[in-house]
Amino acid sequence: MYTAPVTRSASRAEAADTQDRILDAARGLFHRRGYAAVGVQEICREAGVVKGSFYHFFSTKEELLEAVIDRNWRRQNAHLERLRQAPGPARERLTGYLRGIVGHARRMHRENGQILGCDLGTIACELAPLAGAPQPRLRTVMRRWLRSLEQLIEQGREDGSLDRGVDPRATAESMLAVIQGMSVLGRTLDRPAVLDRIATAAARLLPTPEA
Repeated sequence: MYTAPVTRSASRAEAADTQDRILDAARGLFHRRGYAAVGVQEICREAGVVKGSFYHFFSTKEELLEAVIDRNWRRQNAHLERLRQAPGPARERLTGYLRGIVGHARRMHRENGQILGCDLGTIACELAPLAGAPQPRLRTVMRRWLRSLEQLIEQGREDGSLDRGVDPRATAESMLAVIQGMSVLGRTLDRPAVLDRIATAAARLLPTPEA
């Protein structure tokens, strides 16, 4: 029986798939259980790889954590970029963003029986008291998140959907605080209705010119 030779491109594809499985397993475990509670062996078991494969890509668990933070941010940033590029009034896009967080929490509650909250926020809360390499990365991520929200608020001032007196920086900071507060309360209280009320109240941070 003919067996196709293993090509260099196939080998690269297999390596990329292995790395992706490790990252995906770590993302899920860190989100559900926390960084400190999860060991390398458990990550390998969840990913279906041996420890040697893990250490081929990551020299330490902390290095893996930094890669997880980067991957979580790329997913979040892609969503924010779609919001910035989407048509329609910026205020509607911002309130839709908050409603989307509630919708995601409802799906988690329905499918997993638990609201897990924001993957970046969960890691940030756990690591906040600790000194170490991931802290600058997390600060950079939060600053970029704030800047994305600030740009959307600036768009709202320009398109007339937000009052011109709105302070983009302060409003962005308040919105991100609400989002992370929703994450903590969602995970703690595990009640989507609470997040629904918070999202509705948070719309007051985005006054229209008539308000």
